[in-house]
Amino acid sequence: MKPYPAAPCYLNASMSKVAIGTMVHNEAGNLPLLLPRLAALRAAGHTVEQIIVVCSACTDSSADIAYRAQAKDSRVEVIVQKVREGKAAAINLFLARVRDDIEACVLISADVLPAPGSLAALLEPFCDPCVGMTGAQPVPTNPQVGILNRVVRFQWAVHHRVALRHPKLGEMVAFRASVPGIDPRTPVDEASLEALITSQGLALRYAAGATVRNCGPQTLSEYISQRTRIFNGHIRLRRQSGYEVSTYRVRSLLPPVLDELRDHPGEIPVAIAAVCLEAFARVLGTADQRILGRTPTVWQSLSSTKQPANWA
Repeated sequence: MKPYPAAPCYLNASMSKVAIGTMVHNEAGNLPLLLPRLAALRAAGHTVEQIIVVCSACTDSSADIAYRAQAKDSRVEVIVQKVREGKAAAINLFLARVRDDIEACVLISADVLPAPGSLAALLEPFCDPCVGMTGAQPVPTNPQVGILNRVVRFQWAVHHRVALRHPKLGEMVAFRASVPGIDPRTPVDEASLEALITSQGLALRYAAGATVRNCGPQTLSEYISQRTRIFNGHIRLRRQSGYEVSTYRVRSLLPPVLDELRDHPGEIPVAIAAVCLEAFARVLGTADQRILGRTPTVWQSLSSTKQPANWA
């Protein structure tokens, strides 16, 4: 059985001009690492023409750091939002500034750091004209001590296994520049992009060779808040578009969980904790969206995830 659906090949396979966007809210800790890394990204056959930094109501020195990068590199453009309207609205500002000659857009979260070679690995699947969107593999920096840190690492290991079967894209994604904008209220921007790309008849690809460092929540309240928001957004996306992310249904998670436990049987207590926390967060997310009608378009920054990422 083929792992991906066939798609009509109506876009050019060759892409040469790329625009990178990062959405920023109080990321002064990671931007000094991230922006030079973005400026240094290279991929054979592709040139990074634009690096657009959207600073949304930052109260730290994020905008100053971005402006200093702009002074050093003509490709860098800084957009400042005085009022924070949510990440999706910031993405739409980025898309509105992308030049007409750009053929691929890359979105990267401001609190992660891509490994060298990630851009090439992320763009390589576009040699297939049926591919419309790709996503990198997040590698958590959480230490291997403490039950919550181990839950975060287990969660991303399972998501990696899911994505190898059915792409789950996030943290750093690339897509053909055929998207004028996304739902400005969505709290799950990458999933909304997945829905738009697949609605165009194009396929998704997981670029496991493109890796980014990120830090998952390190407090219980922040972990529950993040997982609740994400499931709330997935419910809303499914109701509006009919699109389901690859982790939406429990039955799609069971085989990867069992595979992970077969390879790492010592993680059984961690898996039990992860399942309980995920179930609780899904109950809360369902209640928020379906009963209370709440959509967390603008969410509180999770301070424990803001440790600078590094590949050292």
